[in-house]
Amino acid sequence: MKTFRSAFTLTEVALVLALGGMIFGMVFMAVPALMRNSRDTDRKDDLSSFITAVNEYKTNNNGALPFANGVFDESFVHDYVDNTCTSVVKSTANTRAEYGRFTFSGCKNFEDPDGVIYMIDYGYGASLYPVNAERSDAVYAKATSLDTASNNVKHVIFVATSSKCGAVEDHLIGTENKNNFALLYGLENGSVYCLDNQ
Repeated sequence: MKTFRSAFTLTEVALVLALGGMIFGMVFMAVPALMRNSRDTDRKDDLSSFITAVNEYKTNNNGALPFANGVFDESFVHDYVDNTCTSVVKSTANTRAEYGRFTFSGCKNFEDPDGVIYMIDYGYGASLYPVNAERSDAVYAKATSLDTASNNVKHVIFVATSSKCGAVEDHLIGTENKNNFALLYGLENGSVYCLDNQ
């Protein structure tokens, strides 16, 4: 006598396909977020390396910063951050007098995780960061380093001298110590990351 094995029903097949589709959909949704978070972590690491380079510069230059009072040592990035950078240009596109923007070319290591070379904006002056007064630079930092409509980074590291990070990451507090500085950078997750040398 022959015995027949029962086959999967149409309902069981549809259920397995639906579950597989849901799992695939969740993975498909999670991968871009994981990649974005990984790039943001790399950006934070780059800012930390930048601060290490500034501290090395200070050690070799009697405590002087490579950027202070509107002067930027153009050899800093080549000598301390990325020796493959071939040139630096001060941009006149920035209309605010207390800010300066520098762009670099030929760099192989001083670049955002998406492959675009970083630029540096810096701000200086007591009127910009009153001592012990916390203020948000989120508006300016986001405008210079983040396209808020699409959360695309603009590759600008904003350096604020005589400052430190406030309680909220995109806030700065002015300090009397001219050797204090903070870095702001727009991340893909839409926030502005602040890191200081304190």
